Amino acid sequence: MNYVVAQEIKSETKVTKHIYLFDMFFILIYYSVSFALGVAVHEKWKIPFYLFSMICAVFLTAKSWTNRKRRNIESIILFLQRDKEVYFPVANHSKEVSKKQEERQQKAGRAFP
Repeated sequence: MNYVVAQEIKSETKVTKHIYLFDMFFILIYYSVSFALGVAVHEKWKIPFYLFSMICAVFLTAKSWTNRKRRNIESIILFLQRDKEVYFPVANHSKEVSKKQEERQQKAGRAFP
């Protein structure tokens, strides 16, 4: 007897192929706040301000490089809320370590498997 096991129990609603509903609302609210604050920006700096705001909104809604299941905004929030005495980043240096081991073994005259 075969059982079907759900692999994903939480899915996001897509608006288009690459844009999710959360992303669309976040960018819409971010732009609204940016345009409201644009009144306080000098006329000479308004276009760079709006471009910078657009780049920030896209960056914050993009997937995180270090935590693939989260967006950058979620990763930043988790980073700011962490307990500094408990959590610390762990880097994966396995490729660098294996290259160094290979170099050492070649210098010693042994073949690397």
